[in-house]
Amino acid sequence: MSGLDADTSLLLWTIIVIGSSICPRVENARIFALFPTPSYSHQQPMLALSKALASRGHNLTVITTNPNEYPIENHQEIDVGHFYGQWKMRQKEIGFSLQARRSAYEWLSQCSSGVNHFCELVLGSNEVQQLIRSNNNNNSEYDLILYEPLYPCTLGFVHLFNNPPVVAVLSMPSHVYTDFMLGNTINPSYMPLHISPLNDNLNLVQRLWNTYLYLYLLYLQFFYINDNQSLIMKKYFGEQTPSIEALQSNISLVLYSNDLSTTYPKPLQPHVIPVGALHLTDNKPIPEDFKKWMDEAEEGVIIFSLGSNMQGTSVSEEKRAIFVQTFSMYPQVRVIWKWESDQKIPGLTNNVLTTKWLPQQDILAHPKVRFFMSQVGLQSMQEAIHNAVPVLGIPIFGDQDFNARKLASEGAGIVVEFESLTLDILNQSIHDLLTQTSYKDNMQRLSRISTDKQSDALSTAVWWVEYVLRHKGAHHLRPAVIKLKWYQAYLLDVLAITLILIASGLTVINWTLKRLFSMLTSYSNKPKQD
Repeated sequence: MSGLDADTSLLLWTIIVIGSSICPRVENARIFALFPTPSYSHQQPMLALSKALASRGHNLTVITTNPNEYPIENHQEIDVGHFYGQWKMRQKEIGFSLQARRSAYEWLSQCSSGVNHFCELVLGSNEVQQLIRSNNNNNSEYDLILYEPLYPCTLGFVHLFNNPPVVAVLSMPSHVYTDFMLGNTINPSYMPLHISPLNDNLNLVQRLWNTYLYLYLLYLQFFYINDNQSLIMKKYFGEQTPSIEALQSNISLVLYSNDLSTTYPKPLQPHVIPVGALHLTDNKPIPEDFKKWMDEAEEGVIIFSLGSNMQGTSVSEEKRAIFVQTFSMYPQVRVIWKWESDQKIPGLTNNVLTTKWLPQQDILAHPKVRFFMSQVGLQSMQEAIHNAVPVLGIPIFGDQDFNARKLASEGAGIVVEFESLTLDILNQSIHDLLTQTSYKDNMQRLSRISTDKQSDALSTAVWWVEYVLRHKGAHHLRPAVIKLKWYQAYLLDVLAITLILIASGLTVINWTLKRLFSMLTSYSNKPKQD
């Protein structure tokens, strides 16, 4: 340290040594990441995290349906992109669809079956089978596993790789069963189910319905999903594999890719970290054809996209005509409509541009965007909030109802019901979003909440993953409740014993009083002797 005196140099070296001992840097960790969901929106936050870890010098093996176009240093990818086509075919066979409106009850019922079929597809694939066989021969080990907690069957990799620490990453609002598994408080009186069209201000009827949905989901998870997932897991990883519940209880950390701009306040355990939008990046210049179209809009632009799962071409002709007619009523406002077909939409006016693809995050940053017509998946919601763009929500399935109602409850958007959509309803909603400034003001408030943090979401997530690596699983973060049975966690066993003791005490008192009464009666009725 040239230019510094001896005392100053000694002090700096002391600080460095102490700092290194307190918080040593983790280098060259071997990390296995399993991201099998065939959905671009699900893949975005997961891959953003794995690539960030690779840039830090960690060596990652990543199973993904969306491999990078060019090789990335330290980021070995196992391409399972064929899951897109195979899962579509399997969905048709089992009647599972992402192209139609589903109620919360229907969605739970479908998912409980769909997750089992998808696990068979993932674990039975050639790529995964080759990985399992090669590890059985070479006994490979990893320092950490990144896990998507939608598919418990894939926890078999934890056992296969000799039980390294596990960090789960959830790219949707927190799941009731996931919260239960982690020891978080679950309370249906003010915590809406993640797939329900409710907010956190519930009346009696809504609390009743929310409670029934909670119980139904937990029933499916405990008595159907977990049992079937265990059978599938043991089928591919061997009968010696521990139970789903045992593997889940050893998860070191969970990263939720949401925050208080996208969900409601609730208590969380220390090993549950809400980080926010992992996939957001610095906005890039938009393609020139889009830019020209938007720059020339006299009264702004509406962006219309139903996301990466629901196809615009799945919209019925009747509903399509409603959109076409409504857009024609605002000739000075331009519309960019994500439409995945070469077939032209009948009656489309000149103020509407259709495109098979659009750089959504970058386009939403354009100053002329007035609002965003969206299905309100979490990633789309986060992009709208980040760019302070109000939302006209048209939820279709999954967490989209929850997300859309959150924005509506914040005054940052409007929700319309897809099945009952009419020309008048759509026209009134568009008119309100174009003329009332409160929606923009409230979305700007949410945007400030989402960005007012010590560090961005991705840096926070990377820090926590390395924290788990530094502390060999960070067991000190995990509460004892995760080791308890559900009836122990909610003191039902204590309640049962208490009721038994009360009942026993009342029985003894009742028997004693009866005996006393009988003795007194017999004594009083006894004939007196002279």
